[in-house]
Amino acid sequence: MKKYTKARPRELESAEPLATGRGQEWSSQGNLLGEIQKAYPAKGNWKTRLSVVLLSTALLQMPMPIQAQKITLNLKEASIKQIFQQMEKQSGYSFFYKDVDVAEFKRRGVSFNNTDLNQALESILAPYGLECEIVNKTVVIKRAAPVNTSVAYHTSQHQQQTGKVVDESGNPILGAVVTVKGGKAVVSTTSGGTFSIDAKEGDELIISHISYFSKTVKVGSGNLNIVLQANDNLIEQVVITGYTDYKKGKSASATASVQAKDIGGVPMGSLDQVLQGKVPGMSVVSSSGQPGKSADVVIRGIGSIRGTTRPLYVMDGVPIEGNAFQAINPEDIENVNVLKDASAKALYGSRGSNGVVVITTKKGKKGRLSVNYSSQYGFSTLTRTAFEMMDSKERLRFEEEVGLETGRDIGPGWRLSPRNPNYNTQSAGWQKDANQALDSLRNMDTDWRDLFFQDGRFMEQQLSLSGGNENVQTYNSLSLWNEDGIVKETGMNRYTLRSNTNMNYGRFTAGVNLSLGYSNSRFTYNEGGTGVGSPMASVYYALPYEYPYTADGVFYATDTDHPFYDTREGSRGIDVLYGTSNKTNQFKTILGLNMAYEIMPGLKVSTRAGVDFRNSEGQVFVNPLSYIGQNQFGKKGSFGEGYERYFNLVSTSGLTYSKAIDLHDFEVSGFFEYVQSNEKAFGYTGYGLDDRLP
Repeated sequence: MKKYTKARPRELESAEPLATGRGQEWSSQGNLLGEIQKAYPAKGNWKTRLSVVLLSTALLQMPMPIQAQKITLNLKEASIKQIFQQMEKQSGYSFFYKDVDVAEFKRRGVSFNNTDLNQALESILAPYGLECEIVNKTVVIKRAAPVNTSVAYHTSQHQQQTGKVVDESGNPILGAVVTVKGGKAVVSTTSGGTFSIDAKEGDELIISHISYFSKTVKVGSGNLNIVLQANDNLIEQVVITGYTDYKKGKSASATASVQAKDIGGVPMGSLDQVLQGKVPGMSVVSSSGQPGKSADVVIRGIGSIRGTTRPLYVMDGVPIEGNAFQAINPEDIENVNVLKDASAKALYGSRGSNGVVVITTKKGKKGRLSVNYSSQYGFSTLTRTAFEMMDSKERLRFEEEVGLETGRDIGPGWRLSPRNPNYNTQSAGWQKDANQALDSLRNMDTDWRDLFFQDGRFMEQQLSLSGGNENVQTYNSLSLWNEDGIVKETGMNRYTLRSNTNMNYGRFTAGVNLSLGYSNSRFTYNEGGTGVGSPMASVYYALPYEYPYTADGVFYATDTDHPFYDTREGSRGIDVLYGTSNKTNQFKTILGLNMAYEIMPGLKVSTRAGVDFRNSEGQVFVNPLSYIGQNQFGKKGSFGEGYERYFNLVSTSGLTYSKAIDLHDFEVSGFFEYVQSNEKAFGYTGYGLDDRLP
């Protein structure tokens, strides 16, 4: 592994040893700069002195070792990003890498106990053909240069070391990567698990494989026999398909799983947004950052030309809507399994053509009653754009330059400019007023982002009770979520109640899952609009020397009653932001009942019924006294309401027979399913409101 440090300027001027992480290594070589300066004293000509400086600089840029960093990690099912984040926290180093270089990295378990950072990185990166360079406090991950293994370099100290890599059962492991710690030699094991590598006695070899935990051994005098422990964390995961479940190692389906710790670690108000970036092959795009807005989810590309691309969502065996998660509490979710390929989706027929997202909520566990209370608070800030908006002075200068080049009048910067030919034709009083107006405009810098945006805040309170005995287990939770959006006048309030009860009496098992939720969301009117007066567009359309209020505090959305030098584009956006409201109230309940009875060993009969019900009410109000309200049909604002009711009933009954013979598992299932879905919607809008009404 290559390491670099940068010399400080004073080291170019003195004969002192370099202050590196291991200064002794330089001092044992002698004072290199001092020797150079003795060979080329200062009395030499300027060309000689310049050569000394250049040579010294070149020597200082040579790779130098740094102080070893010790890390301790014990992670399961960790992504490469999570591993790097933990290393950053413990070592203080920053990690830089390309996403394409680590794209093949799969979640894996890592375990290091007081291990050198260099050794840990080599064991993780080597199986993927990667290496790293450490420059100062930065670790750069990159593709390793091809190694020509056909040429061997032998010295008196090195010799070919041979060995064999096997698993815990003694079976040879093909494709295990063997590297010499601190060296460049890299080989892989053959089909018989054997390898031969150029190393000397006392060297440490790092053996790694994507399916096994990495191991470090020291070269001795004899052949090496290395046993790797299988990394079976992912294989033992349970894949739930909605009808049955398997261990991941026995499932041929392309699936991905997101656990509760990953879901609970993201402070988002909607489950679909929580899944963003959690599942390979699943795209979660939020077209709006407003609280309560649903995201667009696509699994493995678009599966329909004209139909919807929304996947099928199944919660505790009950199919639910895919765009109404506002009244569902993500903290109640135990895990999410995403079924992506044809074999995983075949159970659901055409409904699963766009993929299936199977959601399992938390259940009670056997033991004493457990009471948990959690509270979290947070805030969100607006991401600043990569470009800078012009301030008033720059905008007025821009208007003046446009006028000089083209003669066009696009604002007071040219209209009142002394460089405008029309300026000299005016009276002295007019010129004085023009100069004062320009001075006033130059000193008025309005940051429209401060008028439209704010620091978003959220608060969550949750109380849960769980426990049970051998026969009955229960989980109950009550939660409150309040969030104010980054855009002013936006936010969401949510209240949820969940009760899950499982029963087990011999061969009979049953369960009842109930979820009740109510949400109240506030959105921006005409959020996606790009015309004049749209709040989000006005942030960038409005001029920096415009201000929505006059000196006496009166708001003007237009220049009809008062003259202004600006176009009032930002003021119209403010008029829409505070003169309108867009609210949605949603009540949602999901009820599931399941029962199963084992007739004989391996043969089970089961039945399941579920209901997904939602009632939504939306209100859009435009104030009749606002500028936008006076320009609508009727000239006095509007008020609209929309009602929507969704009802889905599903009932599934069937038989399942399963049997294990040696290493083979067999399962045959037959189901009968009844589905009834009904959706009703009604809405109206009234114009010409009486402004005396509340």
